[in-house]
Formats: sequence, structure tokens, C-alpha cells
Amino acid sequence: MQGSTSNQGMFWSQAQELFEQIVCWLDSGSICGLKHSQIESNLLENGGLLNQEMISLNFQRFINGFKPLFIPHLCNAPF
Repeated sequence: MQGSTSNQGMFWSQAQELFEQIVCWLDSGSICGLKHSQIESNLLENGGLLNQEMISLNFQRFINGFKPLFIPHLCNAPF
């Protein structure tokens, strides 16, 4: 079980880093000149990556016998 704990930490840190990158980008002045569609496109792409990381974390927790951190209702997941 020790190995799974470190893997979970790795997944969480990757998800946290992606989230912080999204927040920093939104808070930066670099988005001021962008069109709404460009901002939306970037958020969809990076938000999708963040979602994948969170699903990976929960899947790793599930297969290692831990309760998932959130329940993805929209996915009809069995946990």
C-alpha cells in the first residue's frame, strides 16, 4: 500500500499544478487581448486535462481499495 500512497500524491500534485496554471493564466494580463472564444478554448483544453488527472487519481484510489475523493455523477461510475 505504501507505493499506492506515493502514486496518489503524484497524481494529486499534477492535478494541483494544472489547476494553479489555469488560475494564474486567468489572473494574468495576457488574456486581456484575447477573444472570448480563445479564452473558452484554452479553458476547455486545460480543464479537460485537469479532469483527466482527477479521474486518474480516483481510479488509482479505487483500484487500491480507497474511497474516491469525489463521485463523478455524470460518468455513471460504479463508485
